[in-house]
Amino acid sequence: MILSPEDARLAIYNKHKDFKVMKEEIIGKSRWETHHETILKHLPTKRFYLVEWSKGATEMQDTQAFEYVKEVELVEVIETTKVISVYEKV
Repeated sequence: MILSPEDARLAIYNKHKDFKVMKEEIIGKSRWETHHETILKHLPTKRFYLVEWSKGATEMQDTQAFEYVKEVELVEVIETTKVISVYEKV
């Protein structure tokens, strides 16, 4: 799915009527930016999409998400459950 930068910003900030933020995680940091991964639910179709974005790390880096792109690609993902084994002291 392709969105305009404006619609993508509204979606990641949970202000777009067609999207709901399901999960957001910081996946990395650089000197000037924090890098995020957000899972969005498209409410009309009930499908899930992943989008990666960055924003300025401090008030001195006044960049906003998707500021320098003409379009934003959302990648469709599915929700799945994974079972992991852990070991605990007895």
